[in-house]
Parts: sequence; C-alpha cells; structure tokens
Amino acid sequence: MSCLKKTYIITSNTAKADQLSIGMAVRKLPVLVKNIETGDTVEYATMTEAGKALDVTRQTISSCVKSGRLLKNIYIITPKASSAPTP
Repeated sequence: MSCLKKTYIITSNTAKADQLSIGMAVRKLPVLVKNIETGDTVEYATMTEAGKALDVTRQTISSCVKSGRLLKNIYIITPKASSAPTP
C-alpha cells in the first residue's frame, strides 16, 4: 500500500482567504469492498463513491483502508492493486 501525501493548493492572495480556501489535491483511489458474510466484492472507482454506496463519509472509508478495521462489522475495504509499473 502506498502512502498518500497531502498537497495544499493556495487559491488566493490574502491570508484570511487562504485559510478559508486551502484545498487538498486528492488522488482518486480505487477501492475494493468485500462483504465478509456473503463473500461478494465490489470495486469502486473512488473512496467517495464507496462512501456514498455504504452511507458513510470518504474519511470513514479512508480510515478503514488505513487501519484495516471492518466497516459496519461486515465490510473489509482495501485499495485496489495498481496495475501501473513502479519505477
């Protein structure tokens, strides 16, 4: 599993506006969600998409991916293995 680095994008010139408009560049991470009761696995293109389908936030999905804990005591969420070769 690769580490994601946070990248901040400042979008204005004033300090106060910078504090309000700091955005985080998000790399889309495909995830696999496995139901441990049925054995079914569903792939989602992004953590946000998985969160919407499971009625939780993207942050909750991310936390489960990082910690390896079950979501709702039924789902194992893992990052999809990248098919891109590493240099």
